[in-house]
Amino acid sequence: VGESTIQLDNTVVELPNDGKKYLKKILDTCAKYPEINFVFGRMPRVITESSVQETYALRSAIPSINEYGYDYLELEQYYDEIGLVSNEDFDDVIHMNYYGAVKFTKFIIPFLKEKYEIGNREHTDSVKENFNKSYKDYHSYMKKMTEKHNKKKEKSH
Repeated sequence: VGESTIQLDNTVVELPNDGKKYLKKILDTCAKYPEINFVFGRMPRVITESSVQETYALRSAIPSINEYGYDYLELEQYYDEIGLVSNEDFDDVIHMNYYGAVKFTKFIIPFLKEKYEIGNREHTDSVKENFNKSYKDYHSYMKKMTEKHNKKKEKSH
């Protein structure tokens, strides 16, 4: 993945009709669960000509999202704050690799905690057990992915 030199500006373009239709369906479904504060957003990605156009189109959805009482986070705007580097933190133009995911996680958790006043809460034993199992599985998976990534990186050098 190469380094991106394209910069985002404040452009907004119209969302395609199918996009409007599905956005409405998603928002109507979310509205059925008023106890949940849904947050919409666009994950960081390598900024390309096509992704810029997608970002600009998604911006036209923001008024509808806000009308339902939800926020939209354009996380591409936080690229520098997250510390992402296109040719180091992405497997392709859309997906962060392990290193990008670690940087993003370190950024997004405090960001969300502060913005949405998310505090600590007590969980039942079964929730804790499920979490611990998932956490263990995740670390096993990430170890494999890191090894795979390092092998791939070694081959390219």
